[in-house]
Amino acid sequence: MVRFWGDFMLNLVDMSLKKVIASSQGIEEENSKSEVQMKLNILEENMKVIFPCDAPSCNEEMGMLDILLCAFPSIIKTMEDAFNLKIMEPENYPLITSRMASLLGLNVVKDTAPSHERLVIFFRAYRKLCYNF
Repeated sequence: MVRFWGDFMLNLVDMSLKKVIASSQGIEEENSKSEVQMKLNILEENMKVIFPCDAPSCNEEMGMLDILLCAFPSIIKTMEDAFNLKIMEPENYPLITSRMASLLGLNVVKDTAPSHERLVIFFRAYRKLCYNF
């Protein structure tokens, strides 16, 4: 089960989110955003199966799926800011957002998270690079 959901999350981050970054504004961007939201819907529907306990342990021990999930907030928030999008409304994904908020409160995550400003610059440059070829 962990391998299946790990692969699902990696594909969500790696494939679907990259499509949003590399898409041009307009219909292509909307289609890419819809694909991400469809996968987030599947993830949200299965959160209680994937994570039977409510939050990661307070002693900062995280499992593989926690590690994969804690990458989403910085990536998605950065994409929203870089491209003026709204991808993940907290009210549409309450279980995902509450789990991510718990993970972001852990020192190990706070200490290793990439700079938001640098990620915005990187995503904008990546999109521009995609259209210079």
